[in-house]
Amino acid sequence: VTYLEKPAVRIPYPDEEGQEVAVRFRVSLDGSEKFRWRSGDKPRPYGLRLLEEARKAGYVVLVEGESDCHTLWCHEIPALGIPGASNWRDECATYLDGIEKVYVVIEPDQGGDTLREKLISCAPIRERLHLLELGDHKDPSALHLTDPDRFMERFRVALEKAKPWVELERAEARAMSQEAWECC
Repeated sequence: VTYLEKPAVRIPYPDEEGQEVAVRFRVSLDGSEKFRWRSGDKPRPYGLRLLEEARKAGYVVLVEGESDCHTLWCHEIPALGIPGASNWRDECATYLDGIEKVYVVIEPDQGGDTLREKLISCAPIRERLHLLELGDHKDPSALHLTDPDRFMERFRVALEKAKPWVELERAEARAMSQEAWECC
């Protein structure tokens, strides 16, 4: 499609019933202005129509963007996409009601840091939040591309090793306390 007379990729955002409620356009491959929302649309998680599957599975994986959702969906892993770290709003947590574990892939960049901070400060999900690390891989799509045949095995291991945020927070507090006592 075109967006403001430039080539673009149109990304529809359906609600839980599958009705299109927003559209995001990919207008560039690089730079700070890669995406635009259709006029009047508000950012929301991508993949809301699959929330019931996540509730049945007992978990969901939060990722940045739509393409990582598609990678996980191809492997039948319930996922929701956050359309850019700065677009997370605490009211989005209501979509996650009834889901026991909320895994999040934190990408190793400024956006990942932003998303981590926003999610750990989100009271409705922080007790259910598990930080998912993919080793040397930026995101699920990168993990898939390095070895498609072993993706599920490697991703399952990452899920099993994911640390609950509350445990990490306690460990950080203990380390800071220990460091403070050693200073004196």
